[in-house]
Amino acid sequence: MVARDLKTFIDQVYSGIRSAPYPSGDYFLDRMILAPRNSDVGDLNRHILELMSGEEQVFLSVDSVVDEAGVDDGLPGHDTFPAEFLRTLHPPGLPPGELRLKPGCPIILLRNLCPTQGLCNGTRMVVVWMSRRVLEVKLIGGEHHGEHAFIPRITLTPAEGQTSLAFALKRCQFPVNLAFALTINKAQGQSVKKVGINLRIPVFSHGQLYVALSRATRSQNISVLLPDANRDAYQTCNVVYPEVLVDTVGSVILKFIAFSYNPERIQAVGSRRCNYIEVAYSWNSITSTSQQPMAPAKLLRSHRWKPR
Repeated sequence: MVARDLKTFIDQVYSGIRSAPYPSGDYFLDRMILAPRNSDVGDLNRHILELMSGEEQVFLSVDSVVDEAGVDDGLPGHDTFPAEFLRTLHPPGLPPGELRLKPGCPIILLRNLCPTQGLCNGTRMVVVWMSRRVLEVKLIGGEHHGEHAFIPRITLTPAEGQTSLAFALKRCQFPVNLAFALTINKAQGQSVKKVGINLRIPVFSHGQLYVALSRATRSQNISVLLPDANRDAYQTCNVVYPEVLVDTVGSVILKFIAFSYNPERIQAVGSRRCNYIEVAYSWNSITSTSQQPMAPAKLLRSHRWKPR
């Protein structure tokens, strides 16, 4: 289904989020919201946290700039960077400088702490108890579902090459982030009953739309939020790299695929310098004008588009 506005979109996925007491951990196990960009995910997480009942606590990070040997020798100290400025930085893979949590809210682990106990990068949890130095959480999903664990503050640095900062940042913070909403890439491999997909800004990478639409166990449980201009047309843009799908010597030009969404199927039309192909994506099978119904994985392996 297509949501008419943000409030309806959130209510379709997180119905009863405003109730008191807050929902149980199993409630969050069965639902998630996905978005292509980190900034969209952050905005959704903050908005939904405000709707949730309970007292909010704010955990501020302790940030510092690391002197790099041979690079910063002889330069003035980095203590001139205000702590407030460093907390506003959001390098990929680091928790926020201002971490806002409520009891019962869902979070996701950002580092491998103890894989034998299920504390791996990407593990989803709910907050049980909070203090300045440790979080008590309950794991949801996987072999350790329902088990309790403790998450300490640790010191983290961005992975090399994943930040555009001109200096090396070191942050001491809980290695978690809110998980009402996740990026599409982070949700790969997970399956839930209800999925919301925020496509007000379209996907930007190959395969993202497929990953988002295939997270739900039933197509009727997918809710999509589109831009105002496309809401009545039920359309969004998909990104496809033809080199991934096409094995041919000739050149193939695939500009874009426009998806028309409804609860029963998704229609895609590709414009390319080769045979014009219409592919109708249904939830259980994929049919093509040139082939018999087949599974999505088989379709990706079997299609070979030949240029004219």
